[in-house]
Amino acid sequence: MEVKPGYKQTEVGIIPEEWELTSLVELIDETRSIRYGIVQPGRFDPTGRYMVRGQDYSKGWAAPTDLFKVSPQVEEPFKNARVKAGDVIITIVGASTGHIEVIPDWLDGANLTQTTARLAINPSKAFSGFCKSYLQSSAGQRQVASYLKGAAQPGLNCGDIEKFKIPLPPSLPEQRAIAAALSDVDGLLGGLDRLIAKKRDLKQAAMQQLLTGQTRLPGFHGEWEVKRFGEGIALHSGHHVLAQHCNTQSEGVPYLTGPADFPEGRIRHTKFTTRPSTICSRGDILVTVKGSGSGTIVLADAAYCISRQLMAIRVSDWDARFIYYSLLQNAGQFRAASTGLIPGLSRSDILDQPLPLPPTTPEQTAIAEVLTEMDGELAVLEQRREKTRALKQAMMQELLTGKTRLL
Repeated sequence: MEVKPGYKQTEVGIIPEEWELTSLVELIDETRSIRYGIVQPGRFDPTGRYMVRGQDYSKGWAAPTDLFKVSPQVEEPFKNARVKAGDVIITIVGASTGHIEVIPDWLDGANLTQTTARLAINPSKAFSGFCKSYLQSSAGQRQVASYLKGAAQPGLNCGDIEKFKIPLPPSLPEQRAIAAALSDVDGLLGGLDRLIAKKRDLKQAAMQQLLTGQTRLPGFHGEWEVKRFGEGIALHSGHHVLAQHCNTQSEGVPYLTGPADFPEGRIRHTKFTTRPSTICSRGDILVTVKGSGSGTIVLADAAYCISRQLMAIRVSDWDARFIYYSLLQNAGQFRAASTGLIPGLSRSDILDQPLPLPPTTPEQTAIAEVLTEMDGELAVLEQRREKTRALKQAMMQELLTGKTRLL
């Protein structure tokens, strides 16, 4: 691959000639080496010192009231693991290994658990926010993956973290400018995450009120009744399709094999089949009936071939969207019915479910329309979040490799 004038090839990719490729250990404060924290935290001490766990920052920082506090007697032997505001931390054990954050001001002086390591960046050598951004990037995460050990419980050791390579712009102001630009996008993502969470909470509250008759929409009245679910639906079992009849080249009918095809309640199929068996229709309700995802529910947005891990609920006498939202609201009943070494649902588990119903179909439809509109608002926000994430990835690729310079 030809390298443009002014750039050089390194083991982490092409970077500007004046950038320096540095081992992470060379950027660490010599008095505060890379290390993890407390092994046995003991009991919560309300007067103790904050102790940062992976779960406290894996999805944004938890509230102070949700953090663990460790007693002085337990914490004192690990005082060398205390963090300062601006330190970078990295998860080193478990499914979130490689997750990176920077210690905020309010956690200055906190300690760590043994599942998190401190990277105390020397501020005279590098800006911690830039190091965080690089380690979060695809190039940084590839280095994390290259040093991972263990399958059931993946992890990193501190000696391997020292070997991570970071390409550094020659001046701290340029590092800060790059970090600030990426931080602005993180702020947008954080705002979208909070708004989506709020909208989801509002939808859940609306479902609780509207699907039980506690709140009635204008113009509707009369007593609700409880019917047996099987009275108004037909249930169609899926069938296995042999692998030789499946493909990923858009040939044939889209094929759904299980809940992995509809993460977060939205269908994202990846397979097709040229010999379909059971076909669900648009508007059918799909329920997982075999495996750990038993009870997972999704509304079909098109015709699909479905595997034997799924059943299709076809509504005849009621409003299908109302039934879908009712099943979502009461999905815990399906999960409770799914028992055994290999979880699963039988036809009777589904057909015998009790179903609270408004006295008229128009009320069912009106309730479904309210909830569908809320789902639409959520979908728009989620799409905006995905586009913002893609924007951040593109910015990281440009800024953290010197393809685009800010100073």
